[in-house]
Amino acid sequence: MPEEVNNTDTVVEVQEQRAALEEETRPLFSSPEEEEEEEGEQQQEQPRTTTTRRRNVSKLETVGLFIIVLGAFAHSCSSAVVKWSVSSFPTFEIVFAQSIFQIVFGLFGCLWLREKPLGPPGARRWVIVCGVFGTLATSCFYYSLTYLPLGETTVIFYLYPILTLTLAGLFLQETFGWFDTLATVLCLLGALFISKPYIFFGSSKQYLPPLHKHGNITNIAAMMCAFFTSCVYYAMHQAKNHTSSTTTTTRQTHFLSILFVMGCFLFLFSVPIGLFGFQEFVQPSSGSDYLKLVSVGLTTFCHQCLVYLGLRLAPTSLATMILCGNDIVFSFIFGTSLFKEDPDIFSIVGTFLMVFMTSAVAINKWNNNK
Repeated sequence: MPEEVNNTDTVVEVQEQRAALEEETRPLFSSPEEEEEEEGEQQQEQPRTTTTRRRNVSKLETVGLFIIVLGAFAHSCSSAVVKWSVSSFPTFEIVFAQSIFQIVFGLFGCLWLREKPLGPPGARRWVIVCGVFGTLATSCFYYSLTYLPLGETTVIFYLYPILTLTLAGLFLQETFGWFDTLATVLCLLGALFISKPYIFFGSSKQYLPPLHKHGNITNIAAMMCAFFTSCVYYAMHQAKNHTSSTTTTTRQTHFLSILFVMGCFLFLFSVPIGLFGFQEFVQPSSGSDYLKLVSVGLTTFCHQCLVYLGLRLAPTSLATMILCGNDIVFSFIFGTSLFKEDPDIFSIVGTFLMVFMTSAVAINKWNNNK
C-alpha cells in the first residue's frame, strides 16, 4: 500500500511540474507581431474558403443547368411519343400508362432512399395539391397534343413561368413590377397568336378536325395546362420546406414523393373514364403499341426527375429560361421532322414573343437575386 501511494504521489508531482513548466514558457500576452501574423493568416484563410465555396457552388450550378438541358430534351421526346401514341390510343389510356410507371418507380425510389411516399406529415396537404393539379395539367396537355401541333402546344405550355410569377406576386408577396406586368401581357399576346382563336382568325384547314370545331377547346386545354402547372409549382414551393411538429428540424420534401402521389391521382383519374365509357379502351395488339405506352411512361418519368433535380442545383430563374428555350426548340424540330408540322407566321411571332419575354423576366430575376 505505501508503495502504491508513493507511486501515485510521484505521478501527480510530475504532472504538476509539467503544467508549471508549460505555464512558465507560455507568454502571458502575445506580441504585436504575433497578433498581426495570426490576423493575417485568418484573413488569408477566409478568402480561400469563400473562393472554394464559390467554385463548388458554380460547379453544382453548371451541372444543374446541364441536367436542365437533358430534362428539356426528355420532355420533348415525351411529347413526341405522346403525339405518336394519340393516333392509336385515347388520352385516358396514355395517362393510365404513365400513372403505372410513376407509381412503381416513385414508390421504389422513395423506399430505396428511405423517404416517405406521401411526403413528410407537415407537407402532405401540399403534396396532395401537387398531385391533383399535376393530374389536371397532364390530362390537358395530352388532350391538346391530340389536335394541336407539337411545337405550338409546347409554347403555350410554357406560359406557366409567367403565370407562376403572377401567383407568387399575389399569394407569396413577391415583387411584381411593371416589367413583369408587361411581360405577362406580351406572353398572353404571343399565346393568342399561336392558338389563333376562331373568333379572331377564322377557320383554318391546317388542323384535323377543323379549328372552329375542336381548336378552341384544345387551345383552352393547353392554356389550362399552363395554369395547372403554375399551381403545381406554387404548391411545390409551399411543400419545399416544412418544420416537424415534434421537432424543430426543417426537412425538404423529396420530389419522388410528389411524383408518387401524382401517379396515384393519375391512376384514380384515368380508370373511371375507361370504366364509365367516356373514352373507349383500345387493347394493344402489337409490339409497336406496347412500345408506345412504355415509351410514354419512361420518357415522362425521366423528364420529371431531371427537371426537379436540375431546379434544385441551378438558379431557378436561369434554369427556367434554359428549360423553356431548349424545350421549344426541340419540340419544333421534332414537329417539323417527324410530324411534318410547318408553323405559320403567327406561330413564329407568338413563339418569339413568349421566348423573348420569358427569358427577359428570368434574367431580370436572376440579376436581382445575385
